[in-house]
Amino acid sequence: MQTTQTTPSTTRAVPPQSAGTPARDVAGSPAGNALSHYQIMRRNGAVVPFEPNKIAIAMMKAFLAVHG
Repeated sequence: MQTTQTTPSTTRAVPPQSAGTPARDVAGSPAGNALSHYQIMRRNGAVVPFEPNKIAIAMMKAFLAVHG
């Protein structure tokens, strides 16, 4: 699997998050938008945007398959 990414030239401090609020980046937009510039190349050659929800579901399914 190949991914393309760009790295920002500056680093920013991230404030701590409380348990009830969704993660947000420093600019105030949802953290999912911070991952929107990541592109994933699938096995069939299609390039698709990175989707954290799909990763979370796959991790949960793998955990349940092992620890059922």
